[in-house]
Amino acid sequence: MNRVATGIPGLDQVLMGGFNRGNAILVEGTPGAGKTNLGLQVVYAGATLHDEPGLIVTFEQFSHQMIRDAESLGWDLQALVDSGKVRIIPTSPAVFQQEMAGSDGLIADIVREMGAQRIVIDSVSHFARLYGDDAERREVFNALVNMLRRSGLTALLTREVRLRAGSGASEEVSFEQYVSDAALRLTYENVDATRRARYLEVIKARGQGFLPGKHLFEIGQGGLTVYPSYDPGELKGEPSNGPLERLSTGVPGLDEMLSGGLHRSFTTLVTGPSGVGKTVIGLQFLADGMKAGEPALYTSFRSGPGKLVRLARALEIPLATEEGGHIRFDCPHPAMMNPYRVLEDIIQAAEDEGISRVVIDSTREIEDAFRDEARYDQFVYTLVHRLYTCGVTTMLLGGPGKTEEPSAPASTSIGAIVDSIIGLCHVSTRGDIRQGIYVLKSPGSAHVNDIRPYSIATGGLKVATRRVTVWDD
Repeated sequence: MNRVATGIPGLDQVLMGGFNRGNAILVEGTPGAGKTNLGLQVVYAGATLHDEPGLIVTFEQFSHQMIRDAESLGWDLQALVDSGKVRIIPTSPAVFQQEMAGSDGLIADIVREMGAQRIVIDSVSHFARLYGDDAERREVFNALVNMLRRSGLTALLTREVRLRAGSGASEEVSFEQYVSDAALRLTYENVDATRRARYLEVIKARGQGFLPGKHLFEIGQGGLTVYPSYDPGELKGEPSNGPLERLSTGVPGLDEMLSGGLHRSFTTLVTGPSGVGKTVIGLQFLADGMKAGEPALYTSFRSGPGKLVRLARALEIPLATEEGGHIRFDCPHPAMMNPYRVLEDIIQAAEDEGISRVVIDSTREIEDAFRDEARYDQFVYTLVHRLYTCGVTTMLLGGPGKTEEPSAPASTSIGAIVDSIIGLCHVSTRGDIRQGIYVLKSPGSAHVNDIRPYSIATGGLKVATRRVTVWDD
């Protein structure tokens, strides 16, 4: 079936190609979730990107308010109104319904005159004021949807929803959901005591596939950006079918423990308590790739680029080559961090800059961005698979999960998702506290199973060739 591209980054991926043309789509959500902005963006994108004129029917705002709000997002709605590509119609539910009922009404005339193909109606909740009975409201809504279908317009109808006390999820299954061809639900939920996040979920979409689950989205300059959360069954694609290539970690002695290094395009978790040298290993891994001509990216939620540069220089770990190769640092603030946006930025860097080695520091901040372990695990699965298909060799730096003991080697769920795990720990031996490194798993490798001591000095971390043999409790 012919699809209508929404023009919203990420949403067409969630909808597997956009909306079915001529469908009536319900966009319901909580206050501040972004319902009106989503509708405006679909109409704006239709007019500017796809030569599809559109109507904006509002029961709440005047035209100048719509134009002002659009301008704050970087959209010149006034220019589209002046050129006849968009028409804003402030009206009332009763007048709109009457005008839509006949083939010779004002709305029908406007549709024919401008060749409109998209329409947003904001919001159908106002029809409740006209009709006190649920059965009557459903009949009126059903008649409205059928009129829109006959007109051939792809229609977005916004609707407000109520919340349970103390909950971020709406409590209603509305009759509008049953009548509409597709239904999106937007929510604005508490992540923790200081942060909130917006989510989009496709409740239904007749005659088309879509990605299930909740998808994070943001509203900024340019409008909405959706970050698809892929179900494991929806992830597809493989890198080239060549032989498994080994990459050096850049850490003397560690490649030997791994029987030759890390597999290209795989994801390795480097885990251990604070202060054991995870950041140093990450810098050495990127510096080794940079010397081999592989562009590198260090994404940190814990340290700014200045601190990372000072650490590298103190240990004489090179950050650039004479040929112009360098390690790029990206350090978003953890309070403003959207894990899915970080992932999309890495994939974009891989496509645009040829980034092939990435360090992400750390998994703890990513875990904190999610309210439950299931969402966190799903994100890590998505990250591992998508970076694998992009040919990016990834090193995740992390420690024990929020509910685990500090000595735990790795979160059980993440440990099952990543390809390799390298652990760092404190070892009590002969009365001294030393540091030890071990390989917990490495697919396709006869890796060593013992704990080996290491030191951090000029050049970075160096692993001893002997194993730790004496333990004191």
